[in-house]
Amino acid sequence: MRTIRAREGFTMIETLVAVFILMLAITGPLYFVSQSLQSAYYARDQVTAFYLTQESVELIKNIRDTNALTSTCDEAQYWLSCSDHPDDLTACTGTHGCVVGLTANKDIYVAECSSDSDSDCVLRQNTGMNDLEFSYSGGSGWAPSRFQKRVYIEVKHEASYVGGSEAEVVVRVNWRSGTIDRDFVVRQNITNWIPIYPLVP
Repeated sequence: MRTIRAREGFTMIETLVAVFILMLAITGPLYFVSQSLQSAYYARDQVTAFYLTQESVELIKNIRDTNALTSTCDEAQYWLSCSDHPDDLTACTGTHGCVVGLTANKDIYVAECSSDSDSDCVLRQNTGMNDLEFSYSGGSGWAPSRFQKRVYIEVKHEASYVGGSEAEVVVRVNWRSGTIDRDFVVRQNITNWIPIYPLVP
């Protein structure tokens, strides 16, 4: 007569150990994937912030050069501000700085910021297909961006050179990545290349 033995299953402890090993095998790669995604998003945001700061620096240089080439403003003290040019960079010398960017129509926009939450200084982002387009104008299809930009200008050597011979430009971009506040800062010095007559050493 043949004896049939019942098959024995896993004990509770063996089951728990197997589940624990399985969880380790799954959570390890998932953790590295999530860290890689966070790094990729941060790198993407850094590139965006870099281009936003570079835009302001290039526009500031454009305003300086335009002032120098305007016949009524070709004196050294008018290198940042010219009566015949609407963009006044002396607005950036205040405590709260200013914004220098473009409108939706691609016009240069300079506005002094009276506070950290000044509505004139809110950078807006295109909510349509071109969501990497930023401007300082409202209207349909534009919403406040999570990136915000401020420009600070400090004039140097004003005592020995009328209007200052140099200025330090600081452009700061702030944004929130998840629950973390990030910022990106660019510093660059620009020079006043409009000569003083008579020339001074």
